[in-house]
Amino acid sequence: MSKQKDDTAQEDSGVLSSPEIIDDSPAGDEEPPKEHHRFRTFIIIFLIVIVVLALAVVGCGAYLYYDDQEQIQYAPENTTIDGTLEVGGMTRDEVGEALDGLFERGYAGKITLTNGRDSYTISLANIGMVDTEATVDEVFEPYNTDTIERIRNRVTDRIEDETPSYDVSIVYTLNPKKLKKKVKKLATKIDTPATDATYSFNEKKLKPVVVKSSDGVKVDVDETVMDIRRAFDGVGISFAVPIVTETVKPEVTKPGKAIVVDMSACRLSLYKNGKRIRQYPCTPGQPGYPTPTGDWSIVAKDPAPTWYNPGSDWAKSMPDTIPPGESNPLGLRSLELSCGGGIYIHGTTSLSELGTPASHGCIRVANENIVKLYDLVDVGTPVYVR
Repeated sequence: MSKQKDDTAQEDSGVLSSPEIIDDSPAGDEEPPKEHHRFRTFIIIFLIVIVVLALAVVGCGAYLYYDDQEQIQYAPENTTIDGTLEVGGMTRDEVGEALDGLFERGYAGKITLTNGRDSYTISLANIGMVDTEATVDEVFEPYNTDTIERIRNRVTDRIEDETPSYDVSIVYTLNPKKLKKKVKKLATKIDTPATDATYSFNEKKLKPVVVKSSDGVKVDVDETVMDIRRAFDGVGISFAVPIVTETVKPEVTKPGKAIVVDMSACRLSLYKNGKRIRQYPCTPGQPGYPTPTGDWSIVAKDPAPTWYNPGSDWAKSMPDTIPPGESNPLGLRSLELSCGGGIYIHGTTSLSELGTPASHGCIRVANENIVKLYDLVDVGTPVYVR
C-alpha cells in the first residue's frame, strides 16, 4: 500500500522521473574514426596501382620478349657481307643462299704475296671454299647475348633513333694442297739461280773482264705456306703476306785464272781475277795449220805426255809414238783444249821459233814455262784464243 501511494504521489505531483537508458550494443560496433577510413582507402588504391603497374610491366616484358624472339630470326638491319652483299632482314637460309650466289659470281678475297717491290695475288676462290654455315653464324653474331641485353640495346637504339651497321667477312677454309701448289707455281717466277763470277772478253783490249758473281733467290715454299695459314684467320678479306725467300750464294765469287793467246803478238798471258800475272812468248799455228780461234777451256792435263803420230803429211817420217821426255814434241807438260782436233798448249825445245807462228795448230811454250804454267792452272780454266 505504501508503495502505490508513493507512486501515485509522484504522478500527482507532475514530476516524471527519467527512465534509465541502457546501451545493449556491443563495444566493437562503434563507428571508426575518419583517419582510419582514409588510410584504408589509400592502401587499396596503392595496391591497385601496384597491380596495374605489375600487369603493365609483365605485358610490356612479354611484348619485348616476343619481339626479341621474332627479331632474332632475321639478320640485323644494315648488315652486309664484305661490304657488298646486303643481308639485313634475311633469315639464315636466305643469307646462305645469297652467300652461295655471291661466290658463284666469282667474288672472293685475295691473298697478296709481296717480294720487295713485286707483288703477286692468289684468289681465295682458287685455294679454298666458303664455309657458308660459319659465315651465316657471323651474320647473326650480334644476337649472341642474353635476352635482357638484346632488349636493352634494342630499346636504346630506338630511343636514340640509331640503327647499328655490321659488315661481315666471308669465312673460308683453305685447302693446304691447293695452296702449296699455287705457291710452288709462283716460286718458278721468283727463283733465281746464283751466278758465279766469270769472265767476258774485251775484244778491243784483248783481255778478259771480270763479271762479278751475284746471289740467287729461292722461295721457301713450306715456310711461305705456313705464314699464309698463320695470317689467314678464316675470313675472306684480302690480306698481304711477305714471301719467305732464301739467299742462294754463288759457288764461285772470284773468276780465278784465265789464259789469253794473242796469235798476232805470239804471246800467251795468264790472268788471275782480271789481272795479268804471267806472260810468255809462244808459237801458235802457222798459216797452213792455224790454231782455232775462240773461247775454249782446258779439258785435260798431262804431266808426262806421250806423242802419238797424227798421220799428217808433216809427220810421215816420224815414229808412231814418242814417249815422255824433253825430245817429245809435246814437251814436258801438255794442256788439252776443248776445241778438239788434238790442239794443246804444250812445251817445246824449239826456242828459236817462239814469237813466230810455226806450229801445226798447237800453242808451244818453252818447257821451263809450261812447267810453271801447268802448276798454275786447272781443268776448266778458260782459254781465249784471238
